[in-house]
Amino acid sequence: TVGQGFAEILHAQAESLASAPLGPGEGARFFSAPRVSGLECLTATFRTHVYPFHTHETYLGGPIDAGCETWSARGARHYAGPGDILFNLPLDVHDGAPFGDGYSYRMTYPTVTFMRQVASGVCGRTVTSTPTFRASVVPDPDGARLFAAAHAALEDHLDALAGEELLWRA
Repeated sequence: TVGQGFAEILHAQAESLASAPLGPGEGARFFSAPRVSGLECLTATFRTHVYPFHTHETYLGGPIDAGCETWSARGARHYAGPGDILFNLPLDVHDGAPFGDGYSYRMTYPTVTFMRQVASGVCGRTVTSTPTFRASVVPDPDGARLFAAAHAALEDHLDALAGEELLWRA
């Protein structure tokens, strides 16, 4: 839903999960990474769970760990598997579903402000526009491994500084 903060994202995701409870072998864990501009994250495995069409005010970005996810966004059907990083832009209307036997992924929900910081660092100048991604699926096995390692470090909360550093590198 438009106008969502993390509490609203969590509530909407929880409602979605409650309306179609997770089946055997499925799981979802939400957490935040407060050292990284309050970045909100999700680790999930879905075999049958389907997200209906919805939007977020944030970006969505993350690697597929296993299996294949399919979703519609920006007028196209997308598929992402291991070694791929998926991206949705803020306010992209999208759904999400397992393809084949399901998928596991590590998703982040960065704000526009955070992505401007990332873009500024990459470009070497201040970025004030809203960054965009041309592709919803980026095949990048090395980047996906780095992104997954950063996400896992942030999730463990044992070394938040290492997780933050890995995320910036990713």
